[in-house]
Amino acid sequence: MKKARTIIIFVLMVLCTTTNLKASWEDITFTGNGVVQECDQYVQVFIHGTPPDTTTLEMTGGKVGALFIYDFSVVNISGGIVIGQFYSFHPENNDGDDLFLCPPEFCVNVFGHSTVSISGGLVDGIKCEDWGTVNISGGNFSVAFSDHATVYITDGCVRLVAWGEFAPWGQKYEDNSHLYLSGGQILGGVLLKDNATMEVYGYGFAYDPNGCDANNPKFSNGGRLTGFWRDGRAFSINFMDFRNHSYDNVILHEIPKADIGAILIQEAIDEKEEVLAKIDAALEKDWAGYDAFEELLESGDYGDLKKGNIVKAKQKIHSAIQYQEQSRVALEKSIEKLEDALAALGWEPPADEPLQEQI
Repeated sequence: MKKARTIIIFVLMVLCTTTNLKASWEDITFTGNGVVQECDQYVQVFIHGTPPDTTTLEMTGGKVGALFIYDFSVVNISGGIVIGQFYSFHPENNDGDDLFLCPPEFCVNVFGHSTVSISGGLVDGIKCEDWGTVNISGGNFSVAFSDHATVYITDGCVRLVAWGEFAPWGQKYEDNSHLYLSGGQILGGVLLKDNATMEVYGYGFAYDPNGCDANNPKFSNGGRLTGFWRDGRAFSINFMDFRNHSYDNVILHEIPKADIGAILIQEAIDEKEEVLAKIDAALEKDWAGYDAFEELLESGDYGDLKKGNIVKAKQKIHSAIQYQEQSRVALEKSIEKLEDALAALGWEPPADEPLQEQI
């Protein structure tokens, strides 16, 4: 049995490692719900809806050269890599005819009222237009672009956000896009053209029209906005000015000082509730392991193990479970006290907050 398990694991490892062969890189089209996961790799991925139904693609891992999203489709990216350099592996680039498939300007292309939500992974460039929506709550991006679209950034690392005639593909729009910013890092700069607006949610705002990034002066010639997000993290945003004033299109939503402490407490409650969920999941595994050893003792088939060692292991697992349950009770009490503190203040979350697109 052990030998068979070893062979299976070896085969899986070979399958994952040999997927780097150039011939294995192909295109794929989804017209129904699908998944791109670890060990998957495609050069071009096309997602189309089939009206009146929409298509949802979950990307949890794997490697993709470019995504093209159409027809009210939904793509959720929580892991994996989307970068243009994978185009070099396409069969058309390796068939000897000296005709090469070139990568697009952007690796994630959102069209036709579609939505992409990114919470993790590495994405090299986003182009969003035609009333598309981008939700960014994590991950790492070298470029983020938008035209005639709505973008929500609550976390993650974004190098550039731009609208209008700066777009390198040469098109010009009377842009009415909206950027809602309540978290994350903007490492490059922000360019706002035409009627495009950026709404910033936080506190402690300070704008310096002469502030700039010495390492990237062309991306920060429109001043710098500093402040704090609602979770207390400091931010700094540089603005680009190519014959326009980007900062004039910024709307600031400042959290009242009286609410800052309460908001941070609410953030702590939310994080502790996430920890509770993880504790519950870990306890389930603890009990599953305990029950497995219990069944082993009842069966009498100990394999290479000794009965005394199994009994001792069970006792240690049970002790660990007890400590974990005690920590859970303590954490619940902590949450209860924090909720009492908010109740004593009569505090409720401010209504004036950006809402991420519901999909």
